[in-house]
Amino acid sequence: MSEAIRKAIHMAGGAPNLARLVSDELDMEKPLTPMAVRQWVSRGVPGEYCIPLERVLKREILRHELRPDLYPPEEYELLLKVAVPSAERDCSLPTDLSAGNRKNHTCTEVQH
Repeated sequence: MSEAIRKAIHMAGGAPNLARLVSDELDMEKPLTPMAVRQWVSRGVPGEYCIPLERVLKREILRHELRPDLYPPEEYELLLKVAVPSAERDCSLPTDLSAGNRKNHTCTEVQH
């Protein structure tokens, strides 16, 4: 978990940038501070920030990497299957959603 948030901070270009991105995504009146983001490394990411983090990082870090206790990988795979019905997609979903396999995942909608 702490490795995933470290990677997220690095991908965003630092804690200040990640704090701004998440605050903008959530349209927060009182934005996150860089210190709060840095504390996620040792304390864990609060659940309410996992999905916004996934969005602002363009799904390079997934919610279950940040909080597997709240978002088990099995549920994520099920969500993918439900979000786009199999009749409408050509999807090669790897059984292992580690970072290396996730990059090879392709899912395209079939045009009617």
